[in-house]
Amino acid sequence: MALIDRELFDRTTLESQLGLPAGSIFKLDRSGRGPQRTQIGRRVFYRRGDVVTWLDNLRAAERSEP
Repeated sequence: MALIDRELFDRTTLESQLGLPAGSIFKLDRSGRGPQRTQIGRRVFYRRGDVVTWLDNLRAAERSEP
């Protein structure tokens, strides 16, 4: 279980880790602009690797803007 705890984040934990206001990840998810998610039953989780990829893509998009 410890490996899963280190590799999966729920929305609240992810927002806390990224310093985002409550509800931010939900809004990004609903608009299709958030990290890839995994749904298990009614719960939504984000894999660490998917979050890192999403952040890298955001950084790349910022660099390519004029």
